Amino acid sequence: MKISKFGSRALGANFIVWGVFIFASIYASIVDSTRAGREVNVALRTYSFLITFGPWMFVTPLFYWVIDRYRHSPHLSLPKIALLLIVIWLPIAMWFDALSTKVGRQITDKTLLELYLSMPVWYWTYQLLLFGACFGACVAIIFYRRSNANKIEALKIGQEKTELELQFKELQMKSLQTQLEPHFLFNALNSISGLVRISEKKLALDAIKQVSDLLRYAVDASNHLFVRFDDELAFVRDYLALQELRFEDKLKVDLIDNRTSFNQECPPFILQIFVENAIRHGLERAGETMELSVKISNNDSKLSLFIQNTHQRSKKNGDTLGIGLKNLRDRIDILYQQPIEFEQFETAQHYTVEISIPEASEN
Repeated sequence: MKISKFGSRALGANFIVWGVFIFASIYASIVDSTRAGREVNVALRTYSFLITFGPWMFVTPLFYWVIDRYRHSPHLSLPKIALLLIVIWLPIAMWFDALSTKVGRQITDKTLLELYLSMPVWYWTYQLLLFGACFGACVAIIFYRRSNANKIEALKIGQEKTELELQFKELQMKSLQTQLEPHFLFNALNSISGLVRISEKKLALDAIKQVSDLLRYAVDASNHLFVRFDDELAFVRDYLALQELRFEDKLKVDLIDNRTSFNQECPPFILQIFVENAIRHGLERAGETMELSVKISNNDSKLSLFIQNTHQRSKKNGDTLGIGLKNLRDRIDILYQQPIEFEQFETAQHYTVEISIPEASEN
């Protein structure tokens, strides 16, 4: 039978503890006899103590095994196990004690059986106390191990639960993110079709190249939970350049980057979706000119985005965020797991969105 790592250590500790106990008992007995002026046969005294306590060294692991194996038995409780072991072992232990007495004191006028039957009560009491100490130690170790095992199991379950939650959230993240890509592609192709309709072939070719660059970023960004904000900003600049080709003088863009530190990271499309939403609601539906203001800053370990566009209030616009912005808010909640500052303001002339997210730096 293969012994576990704990079993090997426990056996080693058992032999060491009993060895120390036996050595200390022999030494104390010799010292007491010497002080009393009695002659001491060290070899005989050692042999006598080994007969008394040596069996305990080997039976203690058996106690542990019996207690651990049968403590959950429907027919055996701990008191019943203790009583059973006492009934079986105590007479055996006393037999070794009688043998030790006969050998140590060199008794020849009594047989071993006679000596066994005449052993004083305090010998039995001593052996009973010794049994109680061994039994209690075994029970304490078993329950300590069980407590640690339960803690480890609880930690393992908690870790597995956390991993499952992360996997689930990542799936949510991917699902929400993939909803953005077709939406962006639809609007980008609309921009090119608008150029084709007005026979601006050169501008249309330039726009196709820009769309290609934009889609390359979109595909790459879709594989990451966070991207460099500088890449996101470059993506938005290209997107706005594409829209300016389409709308010409109808779209006026003012993009200001007031960051004092760089190398931040952000969720993909976090800025682009706001800009896209502003153009779709503020320019495409209204059909008038539009001024778009984008301001970026960072302070208090937060990255702040300000997006404002002029628009004509109408029932068609409403004050809904739309699918794209709703999905973005869901992605942000999943990623940061903390309240995010997100505010919207709408007046008769302007629609404004302000958002602040934790300023995460690149690893």
